[in-house]
Amino acid sequence: MERRFSERHGLVPVRTVVQIESMDDALRTQLWNVTYAYFFEPEYAVSPGFTEFYAIWTALMGRDWDQFPGGGVDREIKNWIKKREWYEVYDLLEELVRVGKRLSLGMVDVFNNVLEMYKAGYRLLNEQVVPIADSPELSEIEGALAAGSKPVAHHLETALNLLADREKPDYPNSIKESISAVEAFLVPITGKNTLGAALGQLKKTDNFAHPALLDAWSKLYGWTSDENGIRHGGVAVPTERITQVLARYMLISCSAFINLMTAEQAAGRLSS
Repeated sequence: MERRFSERHGLVPVRTVVQIESMDDALRTQLWNVTYAYFFEPEYAVSPGFTEFYAIWTALMGRDWDQFPGGGVDREIKNWIKKREWYEVYDLLEELVRVGKRLSLGMVDVFNNVLEMYKAGYRLLNEQVVPIADSPELSEIEGALAAGSKPVAHHLETALNLLADREKPDYPNSIKESISAVEAFLVPITGKNTLGAALGQLKKTDNFAHPALLDAWSKLYGWTSDENGIRHGGVAVPTERITQVLARYMLISCSAFINLMTAEQAAGRLSS
Protein backbone atom coordinates (compact mmCIF):
# COMPACT_ATOMS: atom_id res chain seq x y z
CA MET A 1 0.00 0.00 0.00
CA GLU A 2 1.39 3.41 -0.98
CA ARG A 3 1.99 5.98 1.69
CA ARG A 4 -0.50 8.83 2.02
CA PHE A 5 0.37 12.38 0.99
CA SER A 6 0.79 13.45 4.62
CA GLU A 7 3.18 10.58 5.24
CA ARG A 8 5.21 11.22 2.08
CA HIS A 9 5.67 14.88 2.90
CA GLY A 10 6.14 14.44 6.64
CA LEU A 11 3.20 16.65 7.52
CA VAL A 12 2.44 16.62 11.24
CA PRO A 13 -1.10 16.93 12.62
CA VAL A 14 -1.34 20.22 14.49
CA ARG A 15 -2.28 18.67 17.80
CA THR A 16 0.76 16.45 17.89
CA VAL A 17 3.02 19.51 17.80
CA VAL A 18 1.79 20.59 21.22
CA GLN A 19 0.39 17.71 23.24
CA ILE A 20 -2.31 19.37 25.34
CA GLU A 21 -4.95 16.67 25.70
CA SER A 22 -2.83 13.66 24.90
CA MET A 23 0.46 11.99 25.66
CA ASP A 24 2.21 9.89 23.05
CA ASP A 25 4.28 6.80 23.76
CA ALA A 26 7.59 8.62 23.28
CA LEU A 27 6.75 11.17 25.97
CA ARG A 28 5.50 8.47 28.35
CA THR A 29 8.71 6.49 27.85
CA GLN A 30 10.95 9.43 28.67
CA LEU A 31 8.91 10.39 31.74
CA TRP A 32 9.31 6.83 32.97
CA ASN A 33 13.05 6.88 32.22
CA VAL A 34 13.52 9.97 34.37
CA THR A 35 11.37 8.47 37.12
CA TYR A 36 13.35 5.24 37.07
CA ALA A 37 16.70 7.03 37.10
CA TYR A 38 15.81 9.16 40.11
CA PHE A 39 13.84 6.68 42.20
CA PHE A 40 14.68 3.12 41.29
CA GLU A 41 18.21 2.95 39.89
CA PRO A 42 20.63 3.04 42.83
CA GLU A 43 23.65 3.39 40.57
CA TYR A 44 22.45 6.77 39.33
CA ALA A 45 20.07 8.08 41.97
CA VAL A 46 19.08 8.13 45.61
CA SER A 47 16.44 5.42 46.01
CA PRO A 48 13.83 6.36 48.62
CA GLY A 49 12.30 4.03 51.15
CA PHE A 50 9.05 2.54 50.01
CA THR A 51 7.20 4.62 52.60
CA GLU A 52 7.70 7.62 50.31
CA PHE A 53 5.20 6.02 47.92
CA TYR A 54 2.46 5.18 50.43
CA ALA A 55 0.58 8.41 49.70
CA ILE A 56 0.79 7.79 45.95
CA TRP A 57 -0.35 4.21 46.41
CA THR A 58 -3.33 4.98 48.67
CA ALA A 59 -4.44 8.52 47.75
CA LEU A 60 -3.64 8.81 44.03
CA MET A 61 -3.97 5.19 42.94
CA GLY A 62 -6.78 4.40 45.37
CA ARG A 63 -5.25 1.10 46.47
CA ASP A 64 -5.45 -0.71 49.80
CA TRP A 65 -2.54 0.01 52.12
CA ASP A 66 -2.16 -3.64 53.06
CA GLN A 67 -1.66 -4.50 49.38
CA PHE A 68 1.30 -2.17 48.92
CA PRO A 69 3.62 -4.13 46.60
CA GLY A 70 6.93 -3.48 48.31
CA GLY A 71 9.61 -4.37 45.78
CA GLY A 72 7.14 -4.18 42.89
CA VAL A 73 6.29 -0.52 43.30
CA ASP A 74 8.46 0.38 40.30
CA ARG A 75 6.31 -1.84 38.05
CA GLU A 76 3.15 -0.16 39.34
CA ILE A 77 4.56 3.31 38.71
CA LYS A 78 5.70 2.28 35.23
CA ASN A 79 2.30 0.82 34.36
CA TRP A 80 0.64 4.04 35.52
CA ILE A 81 2.86 6.18 33.30
CA LYS A 82 2.58 3.87 30.32
CA LYS A 83 -1.12 2.98 30.39
CA ARG A 84 -3.23 5.49 32.29
CA GLU A 85 -4.97 8.54 30.82
CA TRP A 86 -2.66 11.45 30.01
CA TYR A 87 -4.07 13.60 32.81
CA GLU A 88 -3.56 10.81 35.34
CA VAL A 89 0.10 10.68 34.36
CA TYR A 90 0.37 14.38 35.15
CA ASP A 91 -1.33 13.74 38.52
CA LEU A 92 1.41 11.21 39.24
CA LEU A 93 4.11 13.58 37.99
CA GLU A 94 3.06 16.17 40.56
CA GLU A 95 3.25 13.58 43.34
CA LEU A 96 6.65 12.36 42.19
CA VAL A 97 7.99 15.91 42.22
CA ARG A 98 6.72 16.40 45.77
CA VAL A 99 8.42 13.19 46.86
CA GLY A 100 11.56 14.24 45.02
CA LYS A 101 11.58 17.62 46.74
CA ARG A 102 11.40 15.98 50.18
CA LEU A 103 14.35 13.82 49.17
CA SER A 104 16.24 16.77 47.62
CA LEU A 105 16.48 14.99 44.25
CA GLY A 106 16.18 18.15 42.13
CA MET A 107 14.38 16.52 39.21
CA VAL A 108 12.04 19.33 38.11
CA ASP A 109 14.38 20.72 35.46
CA VAL A 110 14.95 17.24 34.03
CA PHE A 111 11.22 16.56 33.79
CA ASN A 112 10.66 19.99 32.24
CA ASN A 113 13.38 19.36 29.66
CA VAL A 114 11.59 16.16 28.64
CA LEU A 115 8.23 17.96 28.47
CA GLU A 116 9.76 20.63 26.24
CA MET A 117 11.62 18.19 23.98
CA TYR A 118 8.50 16.12 23.36
CA LYS A 119 6.27 19.15 22.78
CA ALA A 120 4.05 18.73 25.83
CA GLY A 121 1.70 21.64 26.41
CA TYR A 122 2.53 21.65 30.12
CA ARG A 123 5.41 22.40 32.47
CA LEU A 124 6.11 21.87 36.16
CA LEU A 125 5.96 25.02 38.28
CA ASN A 126 5.81 25.11 42.08
CA GLU A 127 5.15 21.37 42.22
CA GLN A 128 2.18 21.71 39.87
CA VAL A 129 1.68 20.91 36.21
CA VAL A 130 0.59 24.13 34.49
CA PRO A 131 -0.55 24.61 30.86
CA ILE A 132 1.51 26.62 28.40
CA ALA A 133 -0.87 26.14 25.42
CA ASP A 134 -4.56 25.46 24.97
CA SER A 135 -7.05 24.24 22.37
CA PRO A 136 -8.15 27.69 21.13
CA GLU A 137 -4.54 28.53 20.25
CA LEU A 138 -4.13 25.37 18.22
CA SER A 139 -7.52 25.95 16.59
CA GLU A 140 -6.11 29.16 15.11
CA ILE A 141 -3.48 27.11 13.27
CA GLU A 142 -6.04 24.60 12.04
CA GLY A 143 -8.32 27.41 10.87
CA ALA A 144 -5.55 29.17 8.95
CA LEU A 145 -4.49 25.91 7.30
CA ALA A 146 -8.06 25.27 6.17
CA ALA A 147 -8.83 28.82 5.02
CA GLY A 148 -5.59 29.78 3.29
CA SER A 149 -4.52 29.30 -0.32
CA LYS A 150 -2.02 26.61 -1.28
CA PRO A 151 0.98 28.95 -0.79
CA VAL A 152 -0.32 30.01 2.63
CA ALA A 153 -0.91 26.41 3.67
CA HIS A 154 2.54 25.43 2.37
CA HIS A 155 4.28 28.01 4.56
CA LEU A 156 2.22 27.11 7.63
CA GLU A 157 2.83 23.40 7.13
CA THR A 158 6.56 24.03 6.77
CA ALA A 159 6.59 26.17 9.92
CA LEU A 160 4.73 23.41 11.71
CA ASN A 161 7.14 20.71 10.60
CA LEU A 162 10.22 22.74 11.52
CA LEU A 163 8.75 23.34 14.95
CA ALA A 164 7.67 19.72 15.43
CA ASP A 165 10.95 18.05 14.47
CA ARG A 166 12.13 16.37 17.67
CA GLU A 167 15.59 15.53 16.39
CA LYS A 168 16.57 18.83 14.77
CA PRO A 169 13.93 21.52 15.38
CA ASP A 170 14.61 24.71 13.43
CA TYR A 171 12.94 27.55 15.29
CA PRO A 172 14.36 30.52 13.32
CA ASN A 173 13.22 29.05 10.00
CA SER A 174 9.86 28.11 11.52
CA ILE A 175 9.37 31.80 12.34
CA LYS A 176 10.41 32.75 8.80
CA GLU A 177 7.79 30.42 7.36
CA SER A 178 5.07 31.72 9.70
CA ILE A 179 5.71 35.30 8.58
CA SER A 180 5.90 34.14 4.95
CA ALA A 181 2.41 32.64 5.33
CA VAL A 182 1.04 36.08 6.22
CA GLU A 183 2.93 37.57 3.28
CA ALA A 184 1.55 34.91 0.93
CA PHE A 185 -1.95 35.78 2.09
CA LEU A 186 -1.75 39.59 1.78
CA VAL A 187 0.51 40.22 -1.22
CA PRO A 188 -1.97 38.90 -3.84
CA ILE A 189 -4.77 40.96 -2.26
CA THR A 190 -2.85 44.24 -2.23
CA GLY A 191 -0.75 43.74 -5.36
CA LYS A 192 2.42 44.57 -3.42
CA ASN A 193 5.47 42.34 -3.50
CA THR A 194 6.41 42.31 0.21
CA LEU A 195 4.50 42.03 3.45
CA GLY A 196 5.73 45.43 4.59
CA ALA A 197 4.39 47.10 1.46
CA ALA A 198 1.13 45.13 1.68
CA LEU A 199 0.55 46.29 5.25
CA GLY A 200 1.30 49.86 4.22
CA GLN A 201 -1.18 49.60 1.37
CA LEU A 202 -3.91 48.32 3.69
CA LYS A 203 -3.34 51.20 6.07
CA LYS A 204 -4.05 53.68 3.26
CA THR A 205 -7.56 52.32 2.76
CA ASP A 206 -10.64 53.29 4.76
CA ASN A 207 -12.06 49.77 4.80
CA PHE A 208 -9.84 48.17 7.41
CA ALA A 209 -10.83 49.37 10.86
CA HIS A 210 -7.70 48.44 12.78
CA PRO A 211 -4.79 50.68 11.66
CA ALA A 212 -3.02 50.33 15.04
CA LEU A 213 -2.96 46.58 14.52
CA LEU A 214 -1.35 47.07 11.12
CA ASP A 215 1.28 49.29 12.77
CA ALA A 216 2.02 46.53 15.25
CA TRP A 217 2.38 43.99 12.46
CA SER A 218 4.64 46.34 10.52
CA LYS A 219 6.97 46.46 13.54
CA LEU A 220 6.84 42.70 13.87
CA TYR A 221 7.66 42.34 10.18
CA GLY A 222 10.54 44.78 10.63
CA TRP A 223 11.88 42.69 13.52
CA THR A 224 12.04 39.61 11.29
CA SER A 225 13.00 41.23 8.00
CA ASP A 226 15.56 43.99 8.44
CA GLU A 227 19.13 43.32 7.36
CA ASN A 228 19.99 41.75 10.72
CA GLY A 229 16.62 40.12 11.30
CA ILE A 230 15.51 36.52 11.49
CA ARG A 231 14.45 36.23 7.85
CA HIS A 232 17.85 37.36 6.62
CA GLY A 233 19.88 35.22 8.99
CA GLY A 234 21.36 38.24 10.71
CA VAL A 235 23.01 38.48 14.10
CA ALA A 236 20.68 40.96 15.78
CA VAL A 237 18.68 38.11 17.28
CA PRO A 238 21.03 35.44 18.72
CA THR A 239 20.06 31.93 17.70
CA GLU A 240 19.91 30.75 21.30
CA ARG A 241 17.15 33.28 21.97
CA ILE A 242 14.95 31.87 19.21
CA THR A 243 13.27 29.26 21.37
CA GLN A 244 10.51 26.72 20.91
CA VAL A 245 8.17 28.98 22.87
CA LEU A 246 8.87 31.95 20.58
CA ALA A 247 8.47 29.88 17.41
CA ARG A 248 5.18 28.47 18.64
CA TYR A 249 3.98 31.95 19.58
CA MET A 250 4.77 33.22 16.10
CA LEU A 251 3.03 30.30 14.41
CA ILE A 252 -0.11 30.84 16.49
CA SER A 253 -0.01 34.63 16.09
CA CYS A 254 0.48 34.50 12.33
CA SER A 255 -2.30 31.94 12.01
CA ALA A 256 -4.64 34.13 14.07
CA PHE A 257 -3.78 37.14 11.89
CA ILE A 258 -4.56 35.16 8.74
CA ASN A 259 -7.89 34.11 10.27
CA LEU A 260 -8.67 37.75 11.07
CA MET A 261 -7.79 38.80 7.53
CA THR A 262 -9.94 35.99 6.14
CA ALA A 263 -12.92 37.23 8.14
CA GLU A 264 -12.28 40.82 7.03
CA GLN A 265 -12.05 39.68 3.42
CA ALA A 266 -15.33 37.80 3.70
CA ALA A 267 -16.98 40.93 5.10
CA GLY A 268 -15.68 43.02 2.21
CA ARG A 269 -13.37 45.12 4.39
CA LEU A 270 -10.08 43.78 3.08
CA SER A 271 -9.03 45.18 -0.28
CA SER A 272 -6.45 47.49 -1.72
